[in-house]
Amino acid sequence: MSAYRHGNRTLALGFAVVLCIVAPGARWNARGGVQEPPRPAAGGAPGIDLDGSRVSPEPIGGPAAPSTTKQSSGELDTSFAGDGTIMTFIPPILDPPGYNTDIPHAVAIDGDGRILVAGVATEHPFALERYNADGTLDTTFGTDGLATFSTQWNGEATCMVVQPDGRILVGGGLGAFYALARFMPDGSLDPGFGQGGLVQQLEPRGTATGIALLPDGRIVLAGGGVGHSLHLSRYESNGLPDDTFGTNGVVDTGLAASGRLGMARQADGRFVFVFFAGGFRMVRLLSDGSSDAGFGSGGVVNLPFLGQAVVVQPDGRIFVGGSPWTLPELPPPPAPTIEGDKATLSPKPSFAVARFNPDGSLDESFGRKGIVTTSFNGGSLIEALTLDAQGRLVAAGTTISHSGTGDFALARYEPDGRLDQSFGKGGRTTADVDGLGFDDSTRAIAVQPDGRLVVVGAIAIDRAGPLDSFAWGLARFLP
Repeated sequence: MSAYRHGNRTLALGFAVVLCIVAPGARWNARGGVQEPPRPAAGGAPGIDLDGSRVSPEPIGGPAAPSTTKQSSGELDTSFAGDGTIMTFIPPILDPPGYNTDIPHAVAIDGDGRILVAGVATEHPFALERYNADGTLDTTFGTDGLATFSTQWNGEATCMVVQPDGRILVGGGLGAFYALARFMPDGSLDPGFGQGGLVQQLEPRGTATGIALLPDGRIVLAGGGVGHSLHLSRYESNGLPDDTFGTNGVVDTGLAASGRLGMARQADGRFVFVFFAGGFRMVRLLSDGSSDAGFGSGGVVNLPFLGQAVVVQPDGRIFVGGSPWTLPELPPPPAPTIEGDKATLSPKPSFAVARFNPDGSLDESFGRKGIVTTSFNGGSLIEALTLDAQGRLVAAGTTISHSGTGDFALARYEPDGRLDQSFGKGGRTTADVDGLGFDDSTRAIAVQPDGRLVVVGAIAIDRAGPLDSFAWGLARFLP
């Protein structure tokens, strides 16, 4: 058991103690104590003392009081859970030698402004939680805010999209195969989708890491994996394979794709992917899954750095984000410096962004010859990209301190690649989500209708045992 000073309290972190702290439905506001479900207006529910020894008569966490301090763009939003951050443990909390593996992979905003987070939990390969706009758990969803289902398979949920009717599609893998689940707006599985709300195919093998909802209601899953090529599966709106797509609804591109896969769908229906395949690659496929011969060389572009995420502008230009790590067999990227932004390509891990024209060539009007990198105090890596309400690029990732722990990190860019000086400090902002110096790692970002930025990631609570232990972390930033 480890003890940390937390304000005027000492927080003891051992799994038996955490079990006392975090009852089903309780969520930890990292700096304000246990984040509980909404309380009655009069009196309130009792809070839980952080030392785990007694029930406090005073509520801890919950909706924040209105702030009287004006906040600036890029700051944590104090109207969200009191300080802008939440850490969530998915029940059950295990004792040693078991370790919690709660890792979120996707975030989305539904039509009512509520926040949906999907990922994997210790006993739930597909876990889905919904939060109200103020950061409190939406207890009307699933069971105390958690929606999942029983399965004999190991696996994980990795991607998510919300339909216009409010139903929620969650993709990933179960066993060794692609899996897709659809949840109703109340958190129950949709009985009219697949088999009782779940689709699992014998082909393709692996875990889907990208999802797209087509305008006609059909669904595309995509993924690769070690020893696998890039596969696309297309489904009818009821979950049945779309037999007009490839073979039995599956297209095997023949392109080896291992590690993380970034996916984006263009307005014209074409798909763009970034991944590792013996080198750092970007490919564009037509809507039928065939290569787009007019993109790069036969549909393939060699990236100048490790690409992790991709997003497409309305005009068809493509942003790729990652880190400027290179492979020995690849030519090194250019080494320009953009004065005043500390944006320079270097061997030190940092945010790297490139913009490409619709034909796959670098857009030299962006940054220096199409590429910009942005450094933080430590090494850093982009994990997700999005466009905000004004069309500005926002990169979300992780920055690693000199002590080796990670924090959430964001950067916002002007159309020409310069850092947006009105955002955070010089265009950058960071957040220690747990507030205790644990290792925070960004996974995904979503933009609310009001422009606020919601970032989710994994919080490494314990790295001392044979297995790492993780919790879900959320942070909301002002636009």
